[in-house]
Parts: sequence; C-alpha cells; structure tokens
Amino acid sequence: MATVADYYYFRFGEPARKAKYVTPEGIEIFVLKWDESQTNEGVTIYATLGASNVLGAQNKGCEFFIGLTPEVDSIAEALAETALHGNGSRDIPNSGDTTTLTY
Repeated sequence: MATVADYYYFRFGEPARKAKYVTPEGIEIFVLKWDESQTNEGVTIYATLGASNVLGAQNKGCEFFIGLTPEVDSIAEALAETALHGNGSRDIPNSGDTTTLTY
C-alpha cells in the first residue's frame, strides 16, 4: 500500500522545500512545498506529512494542503499547527470546523 509521502512524490516529484516541526513530546510534522512550476495546478502547494500519525484512528487519518499564488512560505507553521491539533480536540476536522492558531 502506498503511503501519503509516496503519493506526494509520485504526483509532484521532489519538494522544493521541506520544513520539519518537532513538539516537546517528539512528535514530528513536516510541511512540504512544491513550486507552481512543479504542480501543473497553477499554484504553489504546501502539504503536511505526519498529521495522520496524530489525528484520527488506525484506519482513518488526514493530511492538510493548500495551494497559493503567489507563494506564502509563512503558511507552513500554521499548517503544522493544524496537523498537530486538528480542530482543537485532536479529532479530524469536519467540514465547517475552524482552527484557532496560538499566534
């Protein structure tokens, strides 16, 4: 079975940038970036890797992604925080849920 990372690399190739966030408990979240020229989507894509290890259960999980133009690298920290906390209860967000960031 292919992993989320396998799919990302199959779909977009090697990311242009990779940011790693580590909590005091040692949980790792990565935010990968593919430049607009890599995606064929007309946007720069930022995507999390690791949320599925934190949110959900063994048979379900999620990752987060956003496409922006122009690129906004400062979105990476917000995506990492969302990947760690979901909708604030460590549950996978539902449609319409909001996320409050700490900064």
